[in-house]
Amino acid sequence: MTQNILRKLATLFLFPCLFLPTVSGQNILENYVREGMENSLTLRQENFLLEKAILGLDEAKKMQRPNVNFTTTYTFGAGGRTIDFPAGDLLNGVYSTLNQLTGSQQFPQLKNQKIVLNPYNFYDAKFRTLYPLVNAEILINQKAKSKNIDLKSAEINVYKRELVKEIKTAYFKYLQASEAVQLYDNGLALLGELKKVNQSLVSNGVSNTSIVVKSTAEISKLQSQRAEADNNRQNAKAYFNFLINRDFDTEIVSDNTYTSEQTTFSKSITPDIKSREELEKLQSAISLAGLGIDYQKAFFRPRLNLFLDLGSQGFLDKRGQSLYAFGGIAFEYPIYDAKRNSSRIHQAEMDLNAIKTQNENVERQLELQLKVAVNSYYAALSQFENSKDQIALNKRYYGDLLKKYREGQALLIELLEAQTQLLNAQLQRSIQLSNVWIKLSDIERISAAYPLR
Repeated sequence: MTQNILRKLATLFLFPCLFLPTVSGQNILENYVREGMENSLTLRQENFLLEKAILGLDEAKKMQRPNVNFTTTYTFGAGGRTIDFPAGDLLNGVYSTLNQLTGSQQFPQLKNQKIVLNPYNFYDAKFRTLYPLVNAEILINQKAKSKNIDLKSAEINVYKRELVKEIKTAYFKYLQASEAVQLYDNGLALLGELKKVNQSLVSNGVSNTSIVVKSTAEISKLQSQRAEADNNRQNAKAYFNFLINRDFDTEIVSDNTYTSEQTTFSKSITPDIKSREELEKLQSAISLAGLGIDYQKAFFRPRLNLFLDLGSQGFLDKRGQSLYAFGGIAFEYPIYDAKRNSSRIHQAEMDLNAIKTQNENVERQLELQLKVAVNSYYAALSQFENSKDQIALNKRYYGDLLKKYREGQALLIELLEAQTQLLNAQLQRSIQLSNVWIKLSDIERISAAYPLR
């Protein structure tokens, strides 16, 4: 019986299977990535800002169209400046002569008048149409709004790529945490069977009870480690669900494609940073800065506007109202502004130079980032491949000790130490495999290789 249990232990630990559940179907992770981008609140917010930029361009285009406003004024007052009009002095003599010649009083005597300049009880209501015929600032503003859309689109793609990387990294960490739990479960099962063997040895008088006590202590120790691993798994699950905007406790489908030790990785990769949206964003910023210079220079270009007023004005009393139409062309050409605009042009040129320098610096930083990521990938891949030999050696060592322990030629503490070394090696290999996938997702992010929709 004891030999059957020991044989079962060897089979259990020396030939471990893949511990994550297998789900049929492809692109499980890709489906999660798409779900994350569809549900992302931050991405939704960025899309609103893109729509705002598009509406801004539409507004800039409409600035070339006529603008019609309705305005009205009503004035009243008393006092103020006056104009003296000597009506009596001018006409009373003439009126007296006319009355003598006609023998009548048809022409009355007039008083000198004081005319108040401020209108009283007067209104002016009109529709004013203004049409810009020549205005360079409007055209430059349209180009700037168009470049702003490119800038915002690049910003959205930057966030999308970062989100893809975060989702993939969180998924790999969740798979590794789940596998760690299964490895600890496997180790607990092994210790449980070993405890039965020791109890059998004690019952048969082959050994004392200390080996049972030692086995129980090791089980308790491994249970604590398993609890910590399960906590890590739950935290990894919550963070992954947070990234794709789901309930934190939603179950995650595992894809054994990323946990298979038979996966082969490329040992020669040549990515580049030419497709990075950060560089596109800076190029758009450079174009915007150039348009800023053009906009300031447009200050000294002529402006020509056509205007037309259709309205009615008059006094709101018995004197009545009158309709009118008034139009014309307004020409404006700046002559002198104490070089204030020249100062604004120099400021815009400094902004352009700063962005160009930033572009060079960012490009160098991205090249360094890619170089480091590729080196880290090669290092992680080397560690993963070297761990195969380490696990094989630990398995052989454990098998030899198990055989000796069965024959009474090895101590329990030696067997438990060999078991711990094997479990740690398997955990380390699981971490290293996950790390290789994470490094690949880093390179994918840095080289902007993931195809965005």
